[in-house]
Amino acid sequence: MFLWSIALLILSKLGFYRRRTLVLGVIDAELDVKASRIRFCVAVANELGSSEIGQWRAYMSAREKSCGAVVFRKNSELEYLLLHYGAGHWDYVKGQVEPNETEKDTVVRELKEETSIEDAHFFEGFREEIGYFYRRGGKTILKKVVFFLLEAKKSEVRLSYEHVGYEWLTFHKAMERLTFSNARRVLTKAQGFLKAQGIEH
Repeated sequence: MFLWSIALLILSKLGFYRRRTLVLGVIDAELDVKASRIRFCVAVANELGSSEIGQWRAYMSAREKSCGAVVFRKNSELEYLLLHYGAGHWDYVKGQVEPNETEKDTVVRELKEETSIEDAHFFEGFREEIGYFYRRGGKTILKKVVFFLLEAKKSEVRLSYEHVGYEWLTFHKAMERLTFSNARRVLTKAQGFLKAQGIEH
C-alpha cells in the first residue's frame, strides 16, 4: 500500500492519473529502501507516450541523500538532543552527504557544524532509514535520510546559523516535541535499541 501511495502521488503530479482510457501501461521505477534497490511495477491508467515516460524518469531522478544522528546523553535519565530549525520544526542533526564522504563521515561533520559537539561515539548496530518527498525550486525531491545513534560526552551546544534553539529532552518529552511522525518512529526505535543494550537511565 505504501508503494502504491507513492506511485499515485507521482502520477497525479505528472498529470497521468486522471485519464479517460483505462489501457494499462507498466513502468519500472526504483526506490532506495533499506540500502537496497527495490524494483516494482506501477500500473498506469493510460498508455504513455515517449515524452511522458521521459517526464517520469526526470521526476524519479530528483533524489537526495542525507545522514543524521539521534544524539543522547546519560543524565538521571537518558536525554535526547533536538534542534529547533529556522523553518519552525524540531528534528535531529542531519545534512546532505558530500562527495567522497561515508555515511558516518557525514554524521561526524554535521554534528560538529550544527552543535560543535566532537566528543561522541557511535552505537554500532543502529542504522535507520526514512524517506519522504519535499518541494524545492518547483521540483519534487525524493529524500532518503539515514540515522545513526550517538552518545555525546558533553552537554554544551553551540548552534549553527541553521538553528534557533535546542533542548535535551527525555524520551517522552522528545516524542511530544518532534514535529514529524517519521522522526518519532526513529526515536522509538533508538529507545528500544538502547533498552535492549541495557541502557535505560
